[in-house]
Amino acid sequence: MHRALPTLTGDAVLQLKSTPLVATITVVDAYGVISKVRQATYLTYEPLLLLALIYMILTGIMVVAFRYLENMVPTKR
Repeated sequence: MHRALPTLTGDAVLQLKSTPLVATITVVDAYGVISKVRQATYLTYEPLLLLALIYMILTGIMVVAFRYLENMVPTKR
């Protein structure tokens, strides 16, 4: 189990980035909100940077959670 968790972590992050269903739900919804903000405020890059930051935070939370799980699994020595 200890050897498989790093691979599972990478796969989970990859699934978050590439799954069409997740991309359809979260990215389209978030991008729709960002587009409305861009239209209302005439800001071009700031809303997109905020969207990228939110996405990076979600990925970071997943990585930290899996790292915590990896540390909880006992290893043979």
